[in-house]
Formats: sequence, C-alpha cells, structure tokens
Amino acid sequence: MTKKIFFVSPIGSEGSAERRTSDFVLKSIIKPVSERLDYETLRSDLINSTNTIDQDIINQLNSADLVIADVTGTNANVMFELGYRFSLKSPLIVIAQSVAELPFDIHNLRVMIYEKELPDLEKMQSQLEQMIKVFENFKPESESKNLGEEMGEKMALDAISSGDFSKIKEFAELAKTFGLDK
Repeated sequence: MTKKIFFVSPIGSEGSAERRTSDFVLKSIIKPVSERLDYETLRSDLINSTNTIDQDIINQLNSADLVIADVTGTNANVMFELGYRFSLKSPLIVIAQSVAELPFDIHNLRVMIYEKELPDLEKMQSQLEQMIKVFENFKPESESKNLGEEMGEKMALDAISSGDFSKIKEFAELAKTFGLDK
C-alpha cells in the first residue's frame, strides 16, 4: 500500500497567483521528495471522485499518512483544515513563505519556510525530507507527552541499548535546522 501525503494550500482559480504558488510548491518541493520516499501526493483539486469536495478533503485529512499545510496568506479554508488535522494528533507539517504573517494561535508551531523567488530547491527538499523521516520513524506511545519529549526519550533509550548515538546527533542537527533547540 502506498503511503499518502495530502497537501493543503490556498488553491485559487486556475491561473491565479494562489494556484501558481500552490503548483510551484507541489511540483518543485513536495513531489520530488514524496516520490523519493514512496508517497502518493494529493491536493483537493486533483482528486478524482464522485464525493463533494468537502467530503474528499475531510476523508483525506482523516486518512492521509501525513498532511502538509501551507499557511501562507492565512486562508480560512487552510486554517480550518490545519485545525481539523491538528485535533486528530496525526502527522502534520506546516509550511509558509514567512512566519511574520502567522496568526497568534499557530505562531508556536514549527514552520518550514519556503521561497518562491530564487529558491534553493535542494535545501528546501532536504529540509522537507528530514521532517518526513522524523514522522516516519516516530511511533507514539502515549498522549501525555509531547512529540519532542517522546521522540527524545525513545532515541535516548535506543541509543543506550544499542550503543549507537548517531541518531541523537542527527536529531540534534535537525532540531537546530528547524529552531527546535531554542
């Protein structure tokens, strides 16, 4: 069974600035990574279905292995879908063009920043791939701890039992990349 990423973003009408941005992010950043990691990537306008669009979106938010949400422009639909997925406590990656425009309620989330003008696609793809791999390697054991605490404990126990501390070093480097060390 193929793993699935559902990409949530402002889409706009065909030819609009929103659609061009969403297409750029999907084709230039997400799809190259998802294909390397054997994921199928879907966006609501690309789903072939007889359901209503709303029902397809809810189905994808419930069933996708990972949701990537572009909160650029704080689109109301994207914010609703982000909140819905967040409430499921399921894997979610938030991306945006700038953290400066994030609403207060999500300002504390880790956000991968992407650039449209002169983008370093290789760097952005590498960051996204690292984030996806973190989720792939994480299996929650309890809801009482936050994701970072539980991942840290699991890595520490694995390192102690195996004697291999390289994963902790990789995680620390990844944490610095995304500002998790502050």
